[in-house]
Amino acid sequence: MLRTSVKLTCPGSRENIVVIVATAAQSQYGIGHPENTGGCNLYIGALDADGKPIDPGKDLELIPGASRHWYYPPSGAVQIVAGCDTRCHGQAVLEYDTPIG
Repeated sequence: MLRTSVKLTCPGSRENIVVIVATAAQSQYGIGHPENTGGCNLYIGALDADGKPIDPGKDLELIPGASRHWYYPPSGAVQIVAGCDTRCHGQAVLEYDTPIG
């Protein structure tokens, strides 16, 4: 697997989220080892086929320096997205294992 690093625009908004997994086929597997290497909180979530957030109250929040073993999106996810906290004016950086498939 390759490691990917994405700088997220802060403060975050619905208009500046970043698609990190673009297909339903890849989204079903989630992403490995997401880590926040920036200075702002970030969120990882999922979109449905209509581009609407799926259960945003359960998005994965990563504070600066935090990581998780894996992120699995909710059922019905077509894309996995990431965004910076809406209240932060610094930098959020998401690093993760790029899905192959």
